[in-house]
Parts: sequence; C-alpha cells; structure tokens
Amino acid sequence: MPEQKGEPDPDPASSPPAQKARKSARATGQLGPTHQAIHSSFADSRTNSRDWSSHGANLIPEVWDALRSRIASDRRSSGNPELAAGHYMDVVYRQASMDAQALVALYKKLSDQRLGYLGSGKKSTFRLGPEAKNNASEIKALLDEADYARKGLYVVSALVILHLQTLDAEGPLQRPELPPLF
Repeated sequence: MPEQKGEPDPDPASSPPAQKARKSARATGQLGPTHQAIHSSFADSRTNSRDWSSHGANLIPEVWDALRSRIASDRRSSGNPELAAGHYMDVVYRQASMDAQALVALYKKLSDQRLGYLGSGKKSTFRLGPEAKNNASEIKALLDEADYARKGLYVVSALVILHLQTLDAEGPLQRPELPPLF
C-alpha cells in the first residue's frame, strides 16, 4: 500500500527502534510483530472459533478499500486465501490504545489532516476474538466518556490506517515457517 498522505503516522511504530526491528526482521526473513499478530489471529479464529463473535464497524470507505486491497495482497503473498477482514480488525482492536486522550488525539489528527472532510462511513460486519471484542466495547465507552461518542467511525478508521501503515512497513505478508509434523 503506498504511503497515504494526510493520514496518521503510526506513533509507536515510527520510533527508530521499531523501524530497526522491522528492517532486521525483513533482512533475516523473520515475520514482523504485526505480521505475527495477523497469523496468530487467523490461528485463534480457527482453533477457538466458538469464542469469536460478530461485530460491526463503520469506517471511512477509502479505509475499507485500502484494507480489502491489503487483504487481497496478503492472501497472495502468504498463500492463505482464507485471510479475512476479521483477522485484521481483531489485531487492530487488540493493539489499540485504551486511553481516551490518545483516541481523541487520533480523531483530531485525522480531521486536521483531512481539513475536516471526513465523510460518512460504510458499515461491515466481521468476527472478532474475545479480547478484541472487549477492546472495541471499551473504545466506545472511552469515547462516550470523553464526549466523543459520535466520532468512533473516525477513531476506528484512524486505527486501521495506523495498522495498514505498520503492515506496509513490514512488507508483504509471508507464510509463517511451520514446524514439521513428525
């Protein structure tokens, strides 16, 4: 995914140590932490499928398009045609900050960068693991308490943008090295 101008930069992932770790992981053929999280989410959705439940999200349409494009690319590069939006959103919610001020700052930064033109959302439903589902509810509660209840669409869109930027920095999703069965 090309760099998206006017979108939030990943705060923790843009630190020099995080960038160095990603470059090191790429050079040695190891998976980056976000790539590992995607594979872990996929595995958990298979192993513990009964614990996963439906969740709806409303995102800026451009963000849904970028996410779908990344999923299609990752399906090809990893050889896993079963990757789905739920695996990515599961990671987004699990890795999200549970700090109201940080979430509000994401909204304000996105709004400033888009000059206030944020548009309306597009809804979709996917399955999330228990931790991600809990975090999604917590984000809603934190925004309600901060009097930003109607900004959830933009906060979650900003979180997905950060996730996509981190994935882009780690490169194409590769198939994990699997241990032998015997």
